[in-house]
Amino acid sequence: RLQALMRRPGELLGRSLSIANLVFDTESRQIFVDGRPELFSARESAVLELLMRRQGRVVTKKAVEDQIFGMSSDVASNAVEVYVSRLRKHLTEFRALLQIHTIRGVGYMIAEETGSAQI
Repeated sequence: RLQALMRRPGELLGRSLSIANLVFDTESRQIFVDGRPELFSARESAVLELLMRRQGRVVTKKAVEDQIFGMSSDVASNAVEVYVSRLRKHLTEFRALLQIHTIRGVGYMIAEETGSAQI
């Protein structure tokens, strides 16, 4: 219980986070895309919040793992990838205008979607 409380942000970090057309209400733990509430699992929400709080910066895989599982030592080797994959799928499904980039060998970074020029 103490570990969970320690992970929670203080009052100084704000009540809502937003990137592009997505808003994360940190108090109610609700996520809105274009003003519509959308459902994400608790762990997907935790990953999204961490990435949004560190927008524009790379978040290490270990930091994501700690956010999702705390100090638990029985974590599958691909658990972080599974939750990031599910989160990406939901963001696409809900038409959120942001992307989660994988920085190979380091971690993840969230950013607004750029022009979709395909080659």
